Amino acid sequence: MGKRRRRFRPGPIRIAFMATVGLALCAGVWTACARRASPPGARPPATAPSAAGHTPTSSSSSPAVRPVTSVRVRSLGALLPTPLMGLAAATVGRHIYLVGGAGPQGYSAAIYAFTPPSASAKARITKVASLPAGRHDGAAVSSGGALLFCGGGRNRGHRAVYRYRPGGTVHLLGRMSQPLSDLAGVTAGGTAYCLGGYNGTSQYSAAVYAVGGATAARQVATLPRPVRYAAAAAAGHGILVVGGRTNGWRAVADIQWVPLRGGGKPVVVGSLPRPLYKAMGATLPGAALVIGGCGPHSHVHRHVYALSASGAETGVGRLPTGWCYGAAAVLGGRVYVFGGHGPSGRPSDRVWELIPGQGAGG
Repeated sequence: MGKRRRRFRPGPIRIAFMATVGLALCAGVWTACARRASPPGARPPATAPSAAGHTPTSSSSSPAVRPVTSVRVRSLGALLPTPLMGLAAATVGRHIYLVGGAGPQGYSAAIYAFTPPSASAKARITKVASLPAGRHDGAAVSSGGALLFCGGGRNRGHRAVYRYRPGGTVHLLGRMSQPLSDLAGVTAGGTAYCLGGYNGTSQYSAAVYAVGGATAARQVATLPRPVRYAAAAAAGHGILVVGGRTNGWRAVADIQWVPLRGGGKPVVVGSLPRPLYKAMGATLPGAALVIGGCGPHSHVHRHVYALSASGAETGVGRLPTGWCYGAAAVLGGRVYVFGGHGPSGRPSDRVWELIPGQGAGG
């Protein structure tokens, strides 16, 4: 009978060594997988502190939002009934509504409804109502299933806030505390806001108005820098106000943050690579977009930036040509840009569609 083999029994020291090696191998595999899952150049999600130290955060019960990492642009052609610039746009229900503007025929009073293209039908624009008089450079926002239009110019600024409920008529809701044109508008947290602007004589506005509800327009905040021709979009629990012109007709690159929770004061949280005004702002679940814009020395930009709530900006695409002074709104997860002008400075009847691409969620 042969010798019986001795059974291998590792000692305590060898067991500890084997466990350490195993853990190290697992950690290396986990790190490699995590790096592979992150898109190139992806930044960790950031938050924006307000003057009071408030940090906006997403609700823990909400699914992770994927950041916008790219934008594909296509032209839908000449859809506007007439070339326009300085018009305003807001989404209500299944349509984007376009209000006012300036063109070859003067100041427009028309309100148009835009229906996006589908698999079975082309995009179309239909006139549905009119303001009492033509206006340019007002702000359009949505509130409670209705379209609101704030201010606007016609040789001078105006205080009026008009309401249009789809299928109904336009009526005067109330007035702001001062006449304003060149405003920006945005709906954030279920409330509509009109902000910034110019009073038609000498003063640039820093006021942020909450519009709609029991009072037509109530000032709720003051920007650290008064601006006209700024872009605005919602991000986190607040509003980003981007670029514009300030006192002295100077274009700025500031990114201003207006917190809507926590009682903090508006602050400047960042800066674009270059000064911009008459850019177009749009709110997507993954980012606030700033599209095109005019710059110093009559330069017209084609960049598209995605901004986080912290004010951090990332270039995500380019328009086929420089473009500014149009209106933008979001419908069905896509951004539509209406009218405006290119390097020639002439108003356009063109409509652009921007299709966002999104990376992995955080």
